[in-house]
Amino acid sequence: MKRPAFLYLPAQARNDRILPGPMAEALEARGDLKVVEQAGALPEEERARLIRECEVLFSGWGSAPVPASVGPAPGRLKWVCQITGELKKTIPIEVVR
Repeated sequence: MKRPAFLYLPAQARNDRILPGPMAEALEARGDLKVVEQAGALPEEERARLIRECEVLFSGWGSAPVPASVGPAPGRLKWVCQITGELKKTIPIEVVR
């Protein structure tokens, strides 16, 4: 059985309020956790590709925005977990629908 893929895309540096150490360790025990720091500097298409390759995206304060193009073509993405902050600044309505 394939392990689930978890993703966190901080726009700059990792924020431990989004994925504190114990939570990150628990995710790594259950699946593959990928953290891509400086994701805000990535082209939108690259962020979309990374998101489409995961099942669960963790987001919150300081996260890189999710491209609206993920909404109609989510790939493997099943869940977006918005830990902190205002959803509409990071997750466009196309992804929520």
